[in-house]
Amino acid sequence: MLPALLAAGQLLAWPGAPLLTGSRPPAAAIAAVLAITAAAAVALLWRRSSPVAAAVVANAALTAGSWGLPEDALSVIALADLIALFSVAARRPARVALLVAAALSAAQSVVFLTDGSRELSLAVEIALTVTVYLIVLAAGRRHARWRAERAAAAERFALAEQRRARAAEIERLRLTQELHDVTAHHLTSIVVAATAAQSFAPRPGDAPVCSEQSGPERDASDDASVCSEQSGLVAETLDQAARTGRTTLEALRRLVAIMQTPAPPALPALVASFRDAGQPVTLTAPAGPLPDAVPAIAREALTNALRYAPGTPTRVTVTATPAGAERATPSGAERATPAGAEQATPTGLELTVENDPPGAPPAGPSIGGGNGITGMRERARSAGGDLDAGPLPGGGWRVRATLPAPVSAAARPARPWSAHVIDAILIAGVMAVPAAAAWAFNAEEGLDVPGGAALMAAIVAIHALPLALRRTRPWTTLAAVAVTGACWTATIWAGLLPAASGWIPIAAIGADLLAVHAVGRYGRRSRVDWLALPAGVLPAGLSIALAFAAEPPAEPDQPSQLVMVVLFTALFAGLLAVPLGAAWLTGWLVRRRRARITGNEDEWMAWSAHHASVAASAERARIAEGLGEAVLRHTEGMIGAAERGSLDATVAEARAALAAMRDLLRDLRTAEAPVKAQPTLADLPALADKWRSHGREVTLRVTGTGGEQTVGGYRLVELLLAADTGPAELDVRADGDPIQITIRPAPDDPDGEIAAGLRARDGRIEDVTGGWEIQLRLEAGQGRWWA
Repeated sequence: MLPALLAAGQLLAWPGAPLLTGSRPPAAAIAAVLAITAAAAVALLWRRSSPVAAAVVANAALTAGSWGLPEDALSVIALADLIALFSVAARRPARVALLVAAALSAAQSVVFLTDGSRELSLAVEIALTVTVYLIVLAAGRRHARWRAERAAAAERFALAEQRRARAAEIERLRLTQELHDVTAHHLTSIVVAATAAQSFAPRPGDAPVCSEQSGPERDASDDASVCSEQSGLVAETLDQAARTGRTTLEALRRLVAIMQTPAPPALPALVASFRDAGQPVTLTAPAGPLPDAVPAIAREALTNALRYAPGTPTRVTVTATPAGAERATPSGAERATPAGAEQATPTGLELTVENDPPGAPPAGPSIGGGNGITGMRERARSAGGDLDAGPLPGGGWRVRATLPAPVSAAARPARPWSAHVIDAILIAGVMAVPAAAAWAFNAEEGLDVPGGAALMAAIVAIHALPLALRRTRPWTTLAAVAVTGACWTATIWAGLLPAASGWIPIAAIGADLLAVHAVGRYGRRSRVDWLALPAGVLPAGLSIALAFAAEPPAEPDQPSQLVMVVLFTALFAGLLAVPLGAAWLTGWLVRRRRARITGNEDEWMAWSAHHASVAASAERARIAEGLGEAVLRHTEGMIGAAERGSLDATVAEARAALAAMRDLLRDLRTAEAPVKAQPTLADLPALADKWRSHGREVTLRVTGTGGEQTVGGYRLVELLLAADTGPAELDVRADGDPIQITIRPAPDDPDGEIAAGLRARDGRIEDVTGGWEIQLRLEAGQGRWWA
């Protein structure tokens, strides 16, 4: 589309305009322009796949047309050179882009050398050309960086979706190992010991076992000793079963409590849940988002602290770490961040979880599987970091993980080199235009003001330099530009510069344009950023008006200076409102588009993380329910039987608890997350039948199939039906793009979940009579609803 528009604009400007005005250009010139336009436009068709070749062909065509053609005959198609260079910078490495820009600059310099009709000096023309090429090059690199960030975001989406899809499976495997350790270390030992002791215990109606061992060679004292040993063995076994059973029960209850606590979306909520479980935990962490690995590692470390050192003070600390900083391992040794890691991660986060030594050793064997540290280390490495764990010198335990900081919080250069180049060139350009105007004024008027050149240069610099802050402090930049814009006027009124130079501030309006654009593009106060337009128009108009009205009226009948200031202010403010308004609107549209894209990305990342947490929590709750129904009940019965001295009942309850635990583990090991095909609009009738089977009145009409990329439509209908339980009438039109879904009555959306999902998928909602009409776009690659 762009090459066609460029070619059409060129043909309309030349030879179209001369022909329409009655002028007849030479046929040879028209043919040459047509050929050059066709060559450059066709070359731009390959600007994405082969940008270097497109730039070479376009520049060669334009260079060939620079000789023998009328001036400005190629004024529109000449932009093909810059468009091709932008594509090179956006789609090829920086080194290649610099080489292409240098080659284009050299080719253009050759044209200037052979052109004897130039109006400006050779140095000025070459400088202007290089400046323009550098701006285009920097803008292309900025666009490349933006595209790289979007590609990285797409990869994060894919990883988040994989984590969400496997969240329940991963949690199930982890808890299976935990429960297996409980089985091996606790219940199995109880069953084995109690069963062995059971063989020595006398049965009702049987003679004591010890009496069967007496004989002529044994006396009564020996028999009593044997009986005492047998009774002591049974009593010791019962006592051990009671003690180990209580330890097991406490460990299982603690594990159930942790499993029944939903996975918190943030670190503070995680710490609060462990405080509720009786573990005194303090948290020190920066505000803002943290990587997903931080709460995951902290949860595992806090679980270990609760398991091995219950009730001891525990500290969770998250701090920012500079690249290459020395950090101490738990053993006290110093270790520096590797050079490669320093380059890959300029800054990061350090998570530390420390607990004091327990007041007393654990009452029984641990329920840990020995895989907690390994799992935490794998989690840290998968996030691009590392983890160390070990005892503290004075007792206690410490887990320390170093992780890359999130993109929004990473302390990387505030602006890449392309932004610095753009800013430097823009400031130089803003300074060059009024400086050139002042030089021309002095040269034409022949004025010799003492120190005038230095004063003009200082005013130009003071007015333009605040633009260096336009990305980080746009309002400060606008205020500084507005204030410094009055410097020229003040010097004229003070008599330091002649009143005839009052028109020169108009040439410095570029700084005002960039300052107003900066507020629209980088402003943080969206509700008041529109005030940048009057804040830029009125001071600039007043400053220029004061400069023009500085000279007193020569005739008595002329308007006074005050009247001239008012009239000129109104005139210049009206004239400036158009370009300044366009500058602000351009910046605002760019900011809105980028905020929408990044906001959608954040919404989907949060959505995926939330549902991964929900899936893991649901799996933990299911396992906890199985534990509570069987294992805990039989473990409690085993403890009661052991305390009553009933060895048979102790064995029976221990075996029942062990069998229930094995059944649960067998179910967990054989359970697999079903791999189902993503539902499409063809599955909507089954969805409606499911709701009807629960007694709900659902009317559904579907037109068209929507093809394969209709997961989003199905998920949206599913969400709409789940938002309410009353009668629903749905009309789904899937014979076009966008898909149109009408629902009556409109469902309640108190949390904005439906609206958020639609915004993320570029959908929109319109109110219709008694309901909603929803349009959902299914562009290439966007038809999948993350579910």
